[in-house]
Amino acid sequence: MKQRDCDDDRIRKEISFGVNDPKEKRDADKEKFKDRKYMELQSITFQHRNFEIDFGGVCINKDFVKVSYDRTGNILIGMDVLSQMDIHIGKSKILGKTVFIACPYESMNQEYLEALSRHFDI
Repeated sequence: MKQRDCDDDRIRKEISFGVNDPKEKRDADKEKFKDRKYMELQSITFQHRNFEIDFGGVCINKDFVKVSYDRTGNILIGMDVLSQMDIHIGKSKILGKTVFIACPYESMNQEYLEALSRHFDI
């Protein structure tokens, strides 16, 4: 898949450095990027448009997502999805344990607000 994205001029490519990447690595990667040696870069991301994912009936739509084929962390994708949601994490007064309740901003409804009230007195 990475090779396909590297070869596709319609897909936008960017360098995404890690916070601990030294200056030498950054400089070398910028040079490889400029020379279009995308397959050699672990720091490259590919922008895919019109992304949609369904979580059990809760649909998340994004204009685009950035994909990295060489990194194993999922934090950035998670933040991309969570940034479109109203989120509450805390100790539920019903269950007595920490719960995560979230709803996409575009799907906010009375049922969600009532669940917040029941669990968190919000």
